[in-house]
Amino acid sequence: MRPGFLVDGYNLLYQMPDLAELLDRNSEQARALLVRRLADFRAVRRVSVTVVFDGADPGYAPDAGAGVRVVFCRSGRTADDEIKARVGREPNPRSITVVTSDNAIVRHVRDFGAKTMRSDEFAGLVAAGPEQAARAPGKTSEEPVDVAEWERWFRERKPDFGQPKPAPARAGRNRRERRR
Repeated sequence: MRPGFLVDGYNLLYQMPDLAELLDRNSEQARALLVRRLADFRAVRRVSVTVVFDGADPGYAPDAGAGVRVVFCRSGRTADDEIKARVGREPNPRSITVVTSDNAIVRHVRDFGAKTMRSDEFAGLVAAGPEQAARAPGKTSEEPVDVAEWERWFRERKPDFGQPKPAPARAGRNRRERRR
């Protein structure tokens, strides 16, 4: 998964009052509206977004998400299990922000180095509209430091950062000459 957001779908749905209300009447429509909002967010932020839902795939059209990857869990598996497994398989978990308010998931994914954001906070970003979503930070204050970001920052300001230092010039003669 490239840098981006891994979203606990139903956890986020319940943080958006209009979608939570719709969820009781028409869960398919509520999910589709959430995915549309996530697609708008993804387009503005230019990040990947994967949303994970509990339950079997109801035949969701893959192109309806406009770049948002929608995952439904197979029988006997929860969205929590799927999110934990995806972070565990990720070669660079620090590039992922997991969106959930489930403390068990938060603790688990942070152990792998992934960033986290509470669903209510993320719901505010998604509902804020494109202008605020573009300006809003993608990180929380409790996230681990991303070494690659620091390296990029130093390279921009100091072009020789990371280059090997030249060996210091030796004072005096080499060993053979000293023995003579």
